[in-house]
Amino acid sequence: RAYIALRIFDQADGASNVFDFYKGRLLVNDSLLYSVQYDRFSYDENHLVELDKNFSLQRRGMKSYHNFYRHPANSLPFYGNTPRGGGMLSTENLRDGENTVIIEAEDYFGNEMKLEIPVIYHRYRPVAIQDVQATADSLKFTLLSADSLGSLTFRQLIPGNSVATALPNVSFVQRFDPKMKHHSYKITAPNSLVPGAVVRVDATYGDDLPLQPLFVWTGSKSVLPPVASTIETVVPFGQELLIKGKGFPLVPGDWQTGTGKARLYDNNKFSVRISAERENPKTPFGDAFDEQLAKWLATDYRIVPGQTRSLRSEDGNFSLRFPSNALHDTLFVELGEVESTVFPPAPYRVLSKTYRTAPFDQPLNYGAYVSLTVPDSIAKMKGVGLYYLTSRGSWGFLPSDFDRQTNTFSARVTSLEHFAVLQDSIPPQITAVRLTASANRNARFGIRDSFSGMFNENQIRVTVNGKWTMFIFDPEEDWIEVETKHLPAGTSTVAISTSDNAGNRVTKEFTVMRR
Repeated sequence: RAYIALRIFDQADGASNVFDFYKGRLLVNDSLLYSVQYDRFSYDENHLVELDKNFSLQRRGMKSYHNFYRHPANSLPFYGNTPRGGGMLSTENLRDGENTVIIEAEDYFGNEMKLEIPVIYHRYRPVAIQDVQATADSLKFTLLSADSLGSLTFRQLIPGNSVATALPNVSFVQRFDPKMKHHSYKITAPNSLVPGAVVRVDATYGDDLPLQPLFVWTGSKSVLPPVASTIETVVPFGQELLIKGKGFPLVPGDWQTGTGKARLYDNNKFSVRISAERENPKTPFGDAFDEQLAKWLATDYRIVPGQTRSLRSEDGNFSLRFPSNALHDTLFVELGEVESTVFPPAPYRVLSKTYRTAPFDQPLNYGAYVSLTVPDSIAKMKGVGLYYLTSRGSWGFLPSDFDRQTNTFSARVTSLEHFAVLQDSIPPQITAVRLTASANRNARFGIRDSFSGMFNENQIRVTVNGKWTMFIFDPEEDWIEVETKHLPAGTSTVAISTSDNAGNRVTKEFTVMRR
């Protein structure tokens, strides 16, 4: 199953429309699979509209993409007859080989865009490998397939090496068994293999459609080199675990059953589904593999929508709480302590351990709550606060509550990040830009904080000759202006006070002339 995400937006007078397009449709082989028409909706439902944006791609730096599929949690009435979960490409709507996918989009005034995409679909066809016999002179094995196979290509590869080389002088005999309704291919090749090599078989079926590559082990487990396997992802499926990673777990028999539960791909990667306990897991792949798996499972937690769950770091100082409305989808969350690799310039400091939560690219619904407790020695310092590591690789201030009884920072988050407590003891800078005001030019001042930042104008106060006055604040350009109409003729004293997000406060006075 898969879905299509498209970077698509509307323009009016050369400016991008932040509300994107108005109508959209997706058709597969002329059958309507997905439709949407955005009309008015309550601001309280804005988070549901965000489900149509591909959060994962955006978090990976690929800007804003629209998902042409309706998320199962999206209850907005904009999707016509498209059911929740509709728009997915699958065996139900794709045929073997080439399919035509058409995406249509319109703006509010009926201007239409149409995009046609060819999608090549290959159905999974299990092929079993049997009777592997490797001698000093020859290599023999049998392929069993429900389909008649087309071209067969044989190559050898060495575990740990991503390059496969041709295996010459291979012959085979094909037979069809009408009772078992399968085709058998008895393969014979000179055994010119490098010791410990694996044979890769690439085959086609139907109209020259490729099968997934097959891998044949040529010897016993004892003669294969001990190539380390690195686990990259672990996803629970009921009582089983789907494990993916790099390398070759050395269990030849499991790769030759044809069950589809264990396979190699890209020459140097593996995928396997096995039954294993979450505590002290035991697999056929050896102690080193089991130790890796145990570490993954120890920091990998299943969070289910509608249920409440709290996770805590090994040292007990960091917690992550998911209320019942935290998620749209079931999420497998990782929590652990990591060494800090991003350090702010002096005198700003990282004061606590860094706690990693993942996955970073999955959207939350109403969010989770993080809490980080620090010792008295840190809590008493000036300018300490809770921070997260941004996608740009720098620390960003996270608005939080601080419990002085427990020395705990707490905040709600809508994405999973790296978190730590940092110190910012430096107040913002206020500088004069223009101290002479006239009918056409206001008095202007620079105002900027170098670390924790300032969120809004409520953190700024301006007085003219001791009386509060209105001002204009531009947080993107880092300046404020006092309009000429608020200044009396002649000279005035303008006092500007501000505090950054860490609580550092500064006041500066300037003499301003109005002409």
